[in-house]
Amino acid sequence: MHTPTTTHSGAKGGLFDGVTFYHWLVVILTSAGWLFDCMGQRIFVLAREPALRELLGATASDGDVKFWGGWATCLLLLGWGTGGILFGMMSDKYGRVKAMVATLLAYTMFSGLSGLSRNGFEFLIYRFLAGTGVGGMFGAATTLLAESVPPRFRTIALGLMQTLSALGNMLASSLSMSITPGMENYWGRWSGWQVLFFVGVAPAILAVPMVALLREPEPWK
Repeated sequence: MHTPTTTHSGAKGGLFDGVTFYHWLVVILTSAGWLFDCMGQRIFVLAREPALRELLGATASDGDVKFWGGWATCLLLLGWGTGGILFGMMSDKYGRVKAMVATLLAYTMFSGLSGLSRNGFEFLIYRFLAGTGVGGMFGAATTLLAESVPPRFRTIALGLMQTLSALGNMLASSLSMSITPGMENYWGRWSGWQVLFFVGVAPAILAVPMVALLREPEPWK
């Protein structure tokens, strides 16, 4: 009786087959965008109470600080949802790369402005606007990554991006160990919480390699 033989030629490809340097570049830059997005969120959590305690003044009670902190968090999340929709529409119309760069600039710029807040109302406004960038980045980055890499590599690439986001939270927590959020005059006249928000502007430099090196994925074209 003839026993059929199984040929393995071309049946399966390796996980990294077809993965080029450019694909890794997309993974690195999209992951960096999401990583620093998460760092900004963590900075907000660490700096929220000291910021509002200073902005509301010495007469503010603990209850007042918690009340305003709740609103700051609420508006951040509302901004998150709003940004997800608005930047998602922008991503479809103008391109994935342009949308990701816009979200990066939004969450970094409004992080810096949060540190320049003169009162509680300004702080709430800046947190809402920063939230739009936070919410928009995840959608723009994941879509660009998913549409740019080979299908077989897509799952591991997206998983790697999500895993690396934890480093953003860890980085912010590490920064707060040397930049104490509640310390007044930490750097000249700037308090610790302000300096933390200023540090959140630094990732804006990523806009340069994103614009220079990334290209729109074929599915979008």
